[in-house]
Amino acid sequence: MKTDPGLRFDVELLNTGYDKGLLEKLLLRIKGLSLSPEIIVKSCPCIIATNISGSASKKLRQYLGQIGANVAIRSHTNSSHSFPSDTGLQHVASQVASASVMGTVLRSKRTGSVSPEKFPSIGRLSSARQAVQQETQAVSDMASSRQMLATTSITLKRSVGELTRALEDKDWTIREHAIIELSAVPSDSILRHIIKALKDDVWHVRCTALEVLSKNGSDHAVREMSKCLRDNVWHVRYQAIEALRRLQSDKVTRALMFALDDENWQVRQRAVQALGDLRSNRALGGILACLRDDVWHVRESAAKALAKLRSEKSVKALISSLQDPNWRVRSMVLSALWQIGTERAVRALLDALHDEEWMVHWKAAYALGKIGTVNLLPVLTWMERDRNVLIREAARNVLRSFDIVAEPRRQPLLRLEYRSEDPYANMIYIPSGEFLMGDDAGPENARPAHSVFLEGFLIDVYEVTNYQYKQFDAEHRYPQGLEWYPVVNVTWEQASAYAEWIGKRLPTEAEWEKAARGPEGNVYPWGPEFDIALCNTQEAGMRTLTSVNHYSDGRSSFGVYDLFGNVLEWTADQYQPYPGSLDDSPDYQEQFIVLRGASWIHPGQHYSCATRLYAPPENRSNFIGFRCVCDLKEPTGRN
Repeated sequence: MKTDPGLRFDVELLNTGYDKGLLEKLLLRIKGLSLSPEIIVKSCPCIIATNISGSASKKLRQYLGQIGANVAIRSHTNSSHSFPSDTGLQHVASQVASASVMGTVLRSKRTGSVSPEKFPSIGRLSSARQAVQQETQAVSDMASSRQMLATTSITLKRSVGELTRALEDKDWTIREHAIIELSAVPSDSILRHIIKALKDDVWHVRCTALEVLSKNGSDHAVREMSKCLRDNVWHVRYQAIEALRRLQSDKVTRALMFALDDENWQVRQRAVQALGDLRSNRALGGILACLRDDVWHVRESAAKALAKLRSEKSVKALISSLQDPNWRVRSMVLSALWQIGTERAVRALLDALHDEEWMVHWKAAYALGKIGTVNLLPVLTWMERDRNVLIREAARNVLRSFDIVAEPRRQPLLRLEYRSEDPYANMIYIPSGEFLMGDDAGPENARPAHSVFLEGFLIDVYEVTNYQYKQFDAEHRYPQGLEWYPVVNVTWEQASAYAEWIGKRLPTEAEWEKAARGPEGNVYPWGPEFDIALCNTQEAGMRTLTSVNHYSDGRSSFGVYDLFGNVLEWTADQYQPYPGSLDDSPDYQEQFIVLRGASWIHPGQHYSCATRLYAPPENRSNFIGFRCVCDLKEPTGRN
């Protein structure tokens, strides 16, 4: 078949040649195959590459032909994804059969067990020497191919010319993939093609072009990305802000400040966050103005950005924001004041101890406890003598909450420690919203995947430990040194009782899965693929429990530890089928309780965050523990 450079082709492997193992090694060195080498060898005949150029297809046929593999090149059409015709299959089968008989004959020659009546084809061989010579030649060819394998490799990636032509394709997904491939080309000449894509009529393509341009810090690229802040689709404007932020350059400050007046609050919020990351004092005025935004999300982000700037000029505006109707904004303002740490900021923190929202006054106390002794003690002792009764009482309350420690040094240094007795410490907030629960490709009891809406809630960062459970049950026993290991051998009733005692509860199945999968819907807490280094499962070889903070890299996107591995965790739900499920297991009729996550005895690669296990509520096991959640209604959008 002629291979016109302008046409696209598919490559089909008709047979594997004389050495499947060597074929698989050759395939491993080829980039851009449509199947894995292992599947190709097992599935032959099959299509191994699609939509590639004529030169690449010819190169691929020549490359695999060195070990006798038969390769066909076909025009890239919908009908090309088919297996060979019956005649082709018979031809391949004949070749394979002949090779098989020949191998049997050669082996039998060596053993002397060949019967001419059983194998008539032997008569066509002139002598045993011919068979030995052919076998020797085959071995020589294999050795030669292995030598070529060490120095030869090919790629099926498209050329720059093909990629630039693909930017004009009617299918926007093809244009998008062409942009991504062009980003890997080490040449400045492709910049104009990507900039041209910023005017594509599909906003997805424009977003992809912005992401690619964010790796180029030239003035021309910055100017073109800045123009996208006027795009008529807010997703593009949002991506433009993200692209400019990645440049980490003060020259993008002016463009980002323009986005602070965007009609979409999510764009305004991202612009404030980006300006905070840049830590540019030129943006101070714009960020301060965002403290008066109509949407609390923007006001909260403005306070966080001011904390990064640490400007004394912003303290007055932040103090005014302590009257904000939204408690999340007030809480973030306190964080900003804490990081600024001036006298006026400390006084504002003291005033916030009387806030009506417990989370805010707790945050004020926590922030005061984190301020260094040198800065805080003189201010507090002075305020204790203030004329204002409320200020005097607030200062005394804070001073009483501290433990003052003198460390044994030549010149003793006072250190303040704030010891929180708050039951919500070490919890993480999971925001309200929908998420996808279940897995259509998983076990029957995890189907069907379905959308679930949850209100915001708090969840323990860590599994409940032996030390924590000991405070609840004085009779609890555990080996010395395992204070910060998860508590095990507790029934569902005992776990529920602990949660009630501390003012929390056990998580529902849906709450647990959302905290584990994150907003991205991950298969595992950390991403789409199983990783033996990120969790304590059977593959890790620990063969026992690990401390609750051992796998810091295995946290979910929300920051929760050990949602996969270490111990299975009790939930609040009875084992029942999902809505719309076709599974009719008799276990649904029992009073089983759902367990989530894998444990140190389970093969993690056979499980996921959607896996549902279950046990009787009275069950005690050395691989079952729990964690707690707490309800916390999230405020609504505008205040």
